[in-house]
Amino acid sequence: PPYLSPLDALEDEVRHYDPREALFPPSLDPNFFYRRIASGAQGVLREGGAVFLELDGDRAPEIEALFVEHGWQVQVTADLSGRSRVLQGTAFTEPQRG
Repeated sequence: PPYLSPLDALEDEVRHYDPREALFPPSLDPNFFYRRIASGAQGVLREGGAVFLELDGDRAPEIEALFVEHGWQVQVTADLSGRSRVLQGTAFTEPQRG
């Protein structure tokens, strides 16, 4: 999902040529779509179903925490440069309370 903030530094080619909808969520919250997916996607997946999401490496810990809070089993994989890049969330685990 789009995960950038309009306040993020972007290369000119990206800012001027990529569609705005592909870059930015509809609010200033760069985790807007992650919140929606974490809270709602389990309702449309079969037990054991999974989502795979590209992450901004700088925001990976907070996005991972979001999914764990909503009861997902989460695994984050790094890209070739070692930055957290892909979140795999598996559905239907017990939400963690606390």
